Amino acid sequence: MTDAGSLVAANDNARQREAAPNWTSKELRLTKAQADFLGSGRNSIHQRVDDRTQLILEARKMFGAWKPNGDGTYSLPLSAKGEAALSRYRNRKTRGN
Repeated sequence: MTDAGSLVAANDNARQREAAPNWTSKELRLTKAQADFLGSGRNSIHQRVDDRTQLILEARKMFGAWKPNGDGTYSLPLSAKGEAALSRYRNRKTRGN
């Protein structure tokens, strides 16, 4: 009888990491109003201003797909790009210090 080797399949393939998205600084740049909107969902007492901010951020792909909530409403979660932009905004260095 000859040895047929291990019965466990060899895994010679290296695991491939998912490539992290490389967004430019320009793509992740937010105004204070946009950062406020991404963080809380509101940035103005005027609904039209909030609607416009939301349209701009949606066009820039800062939100993911609409998700149903348990109470019958829907929410618009941040996309990976939106989370990266908001994190970058919150961790920015203040100028002049």
